[in-house]
Amino acid sequence: MSAFQQHQQQHQQQHLRSDSSDTSSYGSTGSAGSTGSSGSGSSYQLILDHILTYPGSYEIPLRTMYTLNCAPRVQPMQNRHGASSSASSSPIQPQGPWHDNQATQTFTESLMTQISQLPNQPSSLPPHFITSFVLRCFPSDLLSVDFPQALTGLDYLKDLETRRRREVAGAMSRLAIDRTTLELDGDSLSDRYPGVKQWVGDINEKERKVEALYTQVYVALRRWILVNEMALLPFSKHNCIAMLNTLYPPALSTPPTSKLTSAVLQKQRQGFFKYILSVEQKGPQILTTLMDQGKVTGEVNGWSSVTRTLGMYLQLANSVIGETYHPKRPEIQPARGPHARSTRA
Repeated sequence: MSAFQQHQQQHQQQHLRSDSSDTSSYGSTGSAGSTGSSGSGSSYQLILDHILTYPGSYEIPLRTMYTLNCAPRVQPMQNRHGASSSASSSPIQPQGPWHDNQATQTFTESLMTQISQLPNQPSSLPPHFITSFVLRCFPSDLLSVDFPQALTGLDYLKDLETRRRREVAGAMSRLAIDRTTLELDGDSLSDRYPGVKQWVGDINEKERKVEALYTQVYVALRRWILVNEMALLPFSKHNCIAMLNTLYPPALSTPPTSKLTSAVLQKQRQGFFKYILSVEQKGPQILTTLMDQGKVTGEVNGWSSVTRTLGMYLQLANSVIGETYHPKRPEIQPARGPHARSTRA
């Protein structure tokens, strides 16, 4: 057993885990609404199912989503032959009506409790706070990683990346720059803002690099969070599926990056589902392959590679934000007078 797995046994009581029963259904978050309940319970069930089926449309923190995914789920109705009507369903495409008034009530209470705890208005956190929190949550020492706060860390990283993209768009808007027609409008822009084409070129290059880094961080951190969940003892298939549905929901309205298409995300989801089944049958020792991804010679596993990529992403993302929030570089300030360009030459 690896040192990481031993560490998980010693500290699993601190891990974020729902108190829900493991006898609950572990189907996909996108289950059909209950047809056996009535009144507000049925309405809340439909609302929750819609939220969980289309998570990209709602700003629900991952930690809250995980709690909802862990909540007791109503069981599939038995058909007249005694077999479950969702016997052929998968964690991606569940089927069949659901009937269980008690489970629906519990699920509704969980939904309302979680929603009541959400902030009234979403807000963007300061980049320096996010950077500090993420580095504390995901240090280079694997045994010191704060996995109970990992989902919050992922939310903060998403917040930082959203902020970065918004600031770049805002800077372009303030300078009246349309990057799609920059080559055609370059001379006119250079008259107003000397050096603007070079500045935009620099920003575009940084954006390509930072998006590539964020793509790597997005996948790598989710891999390790799932490894942590699968390594916990006693093994809980229900909680592993809940974590999978949280990190890789059945559908996202907007891909996190241009490289992480729906097909790529579904492939990741299906791969981890197979790992969950394998760990259930063979134990956590099979997780070594996942843990060694990205490992370089002389390192115990691939975690150090993840933290190096994370550090590069945070550094570059903050650099882009700082450069675009209030562009103050001399070469992109408005030209003053008809001879401004020649005096700057």
